[in-house]
Amino acid sequence: MKSGHETLAVIAVLIIVVLVITGMIYLLSYNKSKEPIIAIGTQTPQVQTQSESKTFSDGLVNPRQTQTFKLDDFGEGTAEQNVFLVDINQDGVNDRIIRTRQENGTSHYWDEYTLELNIDGRLHNITPPGKLRTTMGAECALSRTQFILQPTFQIIKISRPWVDSWNTPSVATQTTYEIQNNKLVITGEKQLRSVCDVSELFM
Repeated sequence: MKSGHETLAVIAVLIIVVLVITGMIYLLSYNKSKEPIIAIGTQTPQVQTQSESKTFSDGLVNPRQTQTFKLDDFGEGTAEQNVFLVDINQDGVNDRIIRTRQENGTSHYWDEYTLELNIDGRLHNITPPGKLRTTMGAECALSRTQFILQPTFQIIKISRPWVDSWNTPSVATQTTYEIQNNKLVITGEKQLRSVCDVSELFM
């Protein structure tokens, strides 16, 4: 049989072993809790900068109808057509604006706008021939059109002449159109500064 001293020594050793194991468990759990938390499968939200938000808009949103078309083998033809219902002459009846995107197989393209007034249930085209057509290039836009729907319907067109090359700046002209007696007429025209891309003059 073991003496009392031996029994106490065994108990003391057991207590020390238990304390050591408990301490190791605590230290391991403490260090694990300090590990960095890594998020998997999440993305940092993209904040739109001021320069990104200042992109050109022609003022037409939420088309009632959109059609896309197949281009020919050379990448030419009508690419897309959007129909917008807008009360152009403020008579309480929706009229129609059609925006047609035309491609010519290069980095240049144009948008053609058609205005149709709803008079007595019939649509009447009031678009001045060739006047509401943009001229877009990869380097610069030579002509763009913006629609102001409220409080009074207006169309602002800014264009400049082509000089030497697409990216050669030239003096732009702003033309304002309004509806008078159910006709689209020019109500203002003024020269602006010299630019390459007329889009920046709308900002």
